[in-house]
Amino acid sequence: MADERGSHLAENSILLDRKGAVAYLTLNRPDAGNAINAPFARQLLKAAKTVEADSAICCLVVRAAINPVLTANSTADNYFR
Repeated sequence: MADERGSHLAENSILLDRKGAVAYLTLNRPDAGNAINAPFARQLLKAAKTVEADSAICCLVVRAAINPVLTANSTADNYFR
């Protein structure tokens, strides 16, 4: 996928790991404050569906990779399309 200035994101913008019955969804766009735009939202939905499909997962933890901000809202490009 292309960079976040366009309509695509890097594949590693959402990291999904599992330890036992716990899934860890890590938002990995610290340069953008983990701001949610349409491509990022699609990746979040895909990750959520992956977790939902695994009946062995009992808990989902959402966290930020580096930035202390979980998410800085949405990006301006969502409003000018």
